[in-house]
Amino acid sequence: MRWWLLAIAGCGFKHGVMASNPTDGSMTDDTEMIDGPPDAFDPLCFGASPFGVCVPAMPIAPLTIDGINVVTNPSTTAGKCANDTGDIVTMGGGVQVCAISATTLTLGAVYAAGGLPLVFVASQTITVNGDISANSANTGNSGPGANSPLCGDMTSTSGTASATGAGGGAGGSFGGRGGNGGNGVTAAPGGVAIAAVTSPQNVLHGGCSGGPGGVGASTRAPGGDGGGAVYLVARQSITLTATGIITASAGGGTGGVAGYGGAGGGGSGGMIVLAAPMLMIDPAARVFANGGGGGGGAGATAGTDGNSGNLASTLASAALGGGVNDVGATAGGNGGYLAVSAVSPGQSTNGGAGGGGGGVGVIRVMYGQTVPAANVSPPPE
Repeated sequence: MRWWLLAIAGCGFKHGVMASNPTDGSMTDDTEMIDGPPDAFDPLCFGASPFGVCVPAMPIAPLTIDGINVVTNPSTTAGKCANDTGDIVTMGGGVQVCAISATTLTLGAVYAAGGLPLVFVASQTITVNGDISANSANTGNSGPGANSPLCGDMTSTSGTASATGAGGGAGGSFGGRGGNGGNGVTAAPGGVAIAAVTSPQNVLHGGCSGGPGGVGASTRAPGGDGGGAVYLVARQSITLTATGIITASAGGGTGGVAGYGGAGGGGSGGMIVLAAPMLMIDPAARVFANGGGGGGGAGATAGTDGNSGNLASTLASAALGGGVNDVGATAGGNGGYLAVSAVSPGQSTNGGAGGGGGGVGVIRVMYGQTVPAANVSPPPE
């Protein structure tokens, strides 16, 4: 088995002459400035600035998670995530997250959802040999921390109403700009996508939803949910085996509602952050946060939904926009992937317009490391 081995010398926190060794948390002489908290070393804090995270207690045992649904909403137990699976803590930017910690973490199939981003913390190592899914699907199941309030003012992303052919919603924007919604007939403009974030993104949050389609003769078609947010941080190493997958892709926009409704835009990809002094990435492993496809516009009958961006076998393929069932309506735009931009549909001639494809999300790899291009979409910051 061939592996990509990526390592960098250990980092510490500067404060006088003492600093932390990231492999075991011990104190060593070191006066070199690095990313980290400005105060004295705290063994309960992990990762580099701006993604430092502190847990309530030092991990004391290993943990394997496989075939489990993790919900990041608050539990009835104070300070805990749903089902008491982890701790709710606050990271930089005032963002609350659900943090699951252990000495070593072995992650198989993990299906994550809920209102808060998901963080895995290991005082030693993390091994990923299954699919960590922080995706959003077309069924309304959104990934952890998706549709963040940090996405900004999205009032421009809605399609314009028209009983003879409404405009489509724009795709969500995050690491990449979403596509504009298609224009409907008779002066019914599509939604306009907001700008992508300015790189680098320094606050952990999920992707941004697509804009809703304009009303035709009935109701709006909603946009797709943005992808979720997931952060892996370990003091020694993170390993992705040949079956290791981490995804935070977006949902597709809903097809236009019958009666010439505009379609919803696809959501943007979410956010994935990896932080460890050593990464071992198998060539078959995959890490991606792709955009969802926009829905197809409606004529007398409804358009079809855009595809979600969460198909693990399609790291290097676009999530396709939804189709149409009537001549004159327009299909949805494809979602963004790799360095390929999301698509803006064209003008409808006798029906609702398609939604714009969602932009890509954000992937950050800390400690100056890289991930081989064949393993990741979009290219990491």
